[in-house]
Amino acid sequence: MFIKPNFLNDDSLLTLPTETPVGGYAVFVGRLCEEKGLELLVSSWKDVSYPLIIIGDGPQKDILAKLPENIIYVGALSKDQVLGYIKKAQFL
Repeated sequence: MFIKPNFLNDDSLLTLPTETPVGGYAVFVGRLCEEKGLELLVSSWKDVSYPLIIIGDGPQKDILAKLPENIIYVGALSKDQVLGYIKKAQFL
């Protein structure tokens, strides 16, 4: 395993949405489709006591209708908003 330091260090480049949590969460960003492993991620994460934020849109969006409390689906966002979530996340 290799830990890559967060590469977003210029706050002036980002416009964070007001509801962006401050740290202490993981983030998934991508197209919501079978090949991305979203269903496995969601089913596995139900036993994890750490928040997960899912960002994106796609054909598997319907599996996000009933999520455990530790998973938040925010939908498709602008590039700046996505970068804001990534910057504040503990891991991606």
